[in-house]
Amino acid sequence: MKTTDTNVKIPMALTVENVCPMCGESHYLDLDEDSSARYMAYLMGFGLIQEALPDYNAIEREFCKTGYCPKCQNLLFEVDTSNSRIV
Repeated sequence: MKTTDTNVKIPMALTVENVCPMCGESHYLDLDEDSSARYMAYLMGFGLIQEALPDYNAIEREFCKTGYCPKCQNLLFEVDTSNSRIV
């Protein structure tokens, strides 16, 4: 979708890629178009991560915020990470 109107929102899905600060492994999480837009606003200082990614669980939000992978979050916080969409 291309237009000359500068106020048109161009939808774009993102893949969040982080290198875990604890184990050093790279991991990925796909965000849909709406979540991607809210996540970009969060990165620019607007709102909370819970508001930006309400359809993602706490493990996935923590990954987006800090980069900790599910395995390391389990070690740090003793949480169940089995239902995470992070690869």
